[in-house]
Amino acid sequence: MKYLFGLLSLVVVLAIVAAVMKTQGRATAGATSSLAPVGGVGASTVDPTTSGNARRLEQLARERTTQALQQGADRNARAEP
Repeated sequence: MKYLFGLLSLVVVLAIVAAVMKTQGRATAGATSSLAPVGGVGASTVDPTTSGNARRLEQLARERTTQALQQGADRNARAEP
């Protein structure tokens, strides 16, 4: 009886995971459009290769991180008496 209950619960969990993966797959199917150039990073040239996208996203992440760090430093400077 324990074995049957354990097997049944495993099947239910696998069905839930499969349903979630199916909906996530549908949601991310159109996500390639979100990789479009943002701002000045790669706006003039679009590299259709995966490595080009990776480089562009890496550069964008660096610029945004630098911008966030600068904003934090500016905010701290304003907060100090």
